[in-house]
Amino acid sequence: MKVTLDSRLVQPGEYFVPVKGDSLDGHAFIEQALKHGAAGVIEVEELYRMAQAKLKRVQPVIVGVAGSVGKSTVRAYLTQILSSQLRVLEGDLNTQLGLSVAIVNDLSDQAVFVAELGIDRLGEMQMVTDFLRPHLTLISKLEKEHLQFLFTFDNVVSENMVAIANSQDRKGYVNQADKPAIEPYSQGLNIVFYPDHIPSSVRETVSNLDLPSHEQDYLLGIYQVVKDNFGFSDSDFVNSLQHLRKPKGRLTRLAGENGSLIIDDTYNAVCDESVIRGIEFARAVAVREGRDLVVILSPMRETGASEAEQHRTVADYLNTLDIKDLILVGEKSDLYTRFLDTPYRVYQDWTEFAYTPSPSTLFYIKGSQYYRLEKIVYLLMRDKDKAAKLLVRQDARWT
Repeated sequence: MKVTLDSRLVQPGEYFVPVKGDSLDGHAFIEQALKHGAAGVIEVEELYRMAQAKLKRVQPVIVGVAGSVGKSTVRAYLTQILSSQLRVLEGDLNTQLGLSVAIVNDLSDQAVFVAELGIDRLGEMQMVTDFLRPHLTLISKLEKEHLQFLFTFDNVVSENMVAIANSQDRKGYVNQADKPAIEPYSQGLNIVFYPDHIPSSVRETVSNLDLPSHEQDYLLGIYQVVKDNFGFSDSDFVNSLQHLRKPKGRLTRLAGENGSLIIDDTYNAVCDESVIRGIEFARAVAVREGRDLVVILSPMRETGASEAEQHRTVADYLNTLDIKDLILVGEKSDLYTRFLDTPYRVYQDWTEFAYTPSPSTLFYIKGSQYYRLEKIVYLLMRDKDKAAKLLVRQDARWT
């Protein structure tokens, strides 16, 4: 049996799960789903019961991946590395609903379920981990995410620590940089900090990868997880890196028109630190390859009371750089421009965008999902016929 949450994506024979959201009620689309060939309708609570029954029957080791930034990258890398030795199911839709769909549709005999744990509301982590009960949790990095709804960084930390406290083994792997933030919440928990006590041979292999430093840290955290919990040797881990692939829209290199290069970071922009780290990586690539850096950004959303502060932090950083062009896309770009000294241009949305690159141009493109900057990547990329394979948000939900 297969299920889907979106009436536009129903395939003949699948069951439609109508979800009642803040603005739309999926029950209004039942007729559309049936016209698309849905075999029937399953309510949300039945979906949850089916998912939990399947988890109980298959009994995979469940690894939760939490954090403010980098969750999707960590989840993708961890899945790829574990898959070199084990059968793994990847849960990339990071809500209780999305994870339930992955379980019902795709869990069969996999030994491991790598489940991304996303939140944007207080109490949500408790709910999803009560449902899933991961055996252990890996936290990528804690930053100022979703402050419109989580309100304070302290709430961000406490919500993510629930993923460890509510795991079956009360065990978690946490970035060393977050140690001061989590200490008030770590009593009674088994916390392993990374990167720490990593063999020099493993460190050297990871440092030689063409990845930003924060992603190298993520890989060292993954090394600790697979060594401690899945019996990987150092050589097992190193060998698994040979075919590592970057997930779409997360600092992904793409060929651009006229010989230009695109670093596609359009999956999302949730806080100032993630934007700055992305620009730093792109700038390093531009310097190494002798290219002219063009930065294309949208405003950040869901920043709450920190909105002005976070945009100013990014603007202040941009003011220190010598870049060819800075292009801002979105109706709230004045969040940046009020603090900018460096030259810039503004487009109200992606439909206005136009740019003719030279062979030496390197585009760094990052934005909140709302602004759909992957549309700009499409305009600039060389192999437009491969967009469905290379870019994020390409199915019927986004047309």
